[in-house]
Amino acid sequence: MQIESAQGDSCQKIIFRSSSEERRCMKTTIDILTAVCAIVAAGLWIKSAHVQVWADGQAGPKATNMVIEKNGRKYDVTGTAEEQSMWSAYAAYAAAAAALLQAAGVFMG
Repeated sequence: MQIESAQGDSCQKIIFRSSSEERRCMKTTIDILTAVCAIVAAGLWIKSAHVQVWADGQAGPKATNMVIEKNGRKYDVTGTAEEQSMWSAYAAYAAAAAALLQAAGVFMG
């Protein structure tokens, strides 16, 4: 990438010039990062869908959560929802990063 300085009447302009090889390399890097972020988002959403919080040591429901019997074990519904929400938020951040990178790749051409 070359950076040239061009002076005008009262201001100085910086002109960026890059070779087609550099642009292709940058585009490929952005595409790879986009794919990585999308794969991470998918994995995090899968984790979110499968997380379960068990309340085996808990005597009974507390005022802040709901416990039910599931397969002979105490299952914390509220705790599971909180965990799912956390993992889903991480997935949303990864998906947002993928979308921003994809937009940058599209604008690069």
